[in-house]
Amino acid sequence: MTWHAFSEPALGHLLRSLHKCIGQRFQISLQYQHVKAHSGKPGNELVDALAHQAALGEPMHDLDGWLGFVTNRSFVQRAECLWFLFDLIFNLVGW
Repeated sequence: MTWHAFSEPALGHLLRSLHKCIGQRFQISLQYQHVKAHSGKPGNELVDALAHQAALGEPMHDLDGWLGFVTNRSFVQRAECLWFLFDLIFNLVGW
């Protein structure tokens, strides 16, 4: 299953940049697996509950300020280069 960020391109770019940073920092390849809703898996049940809250328009935390900041064009453009800096720094330090 492939996720597309057509409706929220800035958030999509940010998530891609974070994905690259995590992969470079920890030298791992992140993998995703679609889990059918209501399958009884604890993590999936949590995500279902959060999605239900969001669908009701009642988020558990107010993230509007943070989301506004991290999806700002200036922040996203800088974050897209962050994975390169992580790779450079961690290779120099030897982590």
